[in-house]
Amino acid sequence: ELEDSFFRSISCSMERAEIRFHLQKEWRELFSNYCVHLGQKLDADDWLVSVEEVDRRASQAKDAARMARRKKMINVPVQLGGQGVFVDGTATPLAPQHASQGIVDPTEVKRPRGDESQTSPLQSPPYLSRIVSYIERHRIPFEHVDAWVPSFVNQQQAPTTANAQKCRLCYAGSATVGVRIPADDRGAIPLSTEDILDLHAFGEYSEKFSFDVGSGLPGRVYQSGIPSWERSVHHAPSNHFERCGGALQCGIKTVLGLPIPSPNVGRIVVVFYSRQDRIQNQEMVGKLVTELAKLKPYPKWKLVVDLGPNPRPTQSKPTETTNVATTAKMVNEMFALIQGQMSSGSAQVSPYLNGFTSLRLLLLKSSKSQKESEILHVLLNSYKSYAATGRTGEDLAVLIVRDFLTLCQQSQSVSHVVS
Repeated sequence: ELEDSFFRSISCSMERAEIRFHLQKEWRELFSNYCVHLGQKLDADDWLVSVEEVDRRASQAKDAARMARRKKMINVPVQLGGQGVFVDGTATPLAPQHASQGIVDPTEVKRPRGDESQTSPLQSPPYLSRIVSYIERHRIPFEHVDAWVPSFVNQQQAPTTANAQKCRLCYAGSATVGVRIPADDRGAIPLSTEDILDLHAFGEYSEKFSFDVGSGLPGRVYQSGIPSWERSVHHAPSNHFERCGGALQCGIKTVLGLPIPSPNVGRIVVVFYSRQDRIQNQEMVGKLVTELAKLKPYPKWKLVVDLGPNPRPTQSKPTETTNVATTAKMVNEMFALIQGQMSSGSAQVSPYLNGFTSLRLLLLKSSKSQKESEILHVLLNSYKSYAATGRTGEDLAVLIVRDFLTLCQQSQSVSHVVS
């Protein structure tokens, strides 16, 4: 554990991989010399195979623990503490849905059909991307951010209550920062792969929720127009923080909700999340509200026409086939991009050449492990997000490779590739 903490404290991914490789080599030589000193015979080949087997089992144990936590998120009901909280379009307690890896996007939001909560396609919004850049530049002590936008629902189809609301705060996407700021503020520490996947899972878990004005953290901040800094939300009662179940499973401890003026919808709510217990900083809150308002969030809506129930539910197979074909096409595009930039000899690409090579080999593999598939899923979402911002091919390739190195930094497979 101490050794892992040391590796995470190294900001440069290339230096971290190199130091990890040499440190493992030192440990193996120390063990070999110790066996020789005791007169214990040691078969080097068999011993190296056993080391790799131990690493593989440790990786499997981590994957099993992660899947168990997500399964618990599915099976443990959400105990909603009041009116105005909706999960998957209903105001009754429901089980949280499984959250797969990937960044859910807020650039476009579907208008809900009747009382159905809004969802969003997998595409990164320029607004949240700029917020993440601001967090990284100014060392804001939060690792995850999402946005909530007001939407008007059809009162005739909305649930009948004594104080019916026309407006509802709906999830509009999330983004995760790759580093965390320690309490002593000595320097940014890269997040582990498990931390990143947990934050992505919390993002898709939050996608299932929507709140009436005045209900839930987004609804309260939207109604009052006052920022809200809340700590220990993972242990908060459900009537105070309705997503406390997901916060507990994903390690969310501190939440900051900010009301941000919007040119076309009046106001949206941006919520920051941290896996650390953060002490309130009112000066930082004021600066965030001022700076995020300058970004002028402008939600874009996509018209959805309700054609009624599908008379042929079995037609989901072509959709699955289409999704597979789309994924394959994106993989081919990303491979062509990586391959082309490797041969460009650019000064921007050269420092990450090893990462380019590792990612190229991963894309070429016909059979991938569960962890490799998870990493590829996140990279495809990132590729689609970055491509939507109009970046150049060189910048796009470097960003993808940097994300790949960040996701692989805690994986034992990085050491195997280097060795």
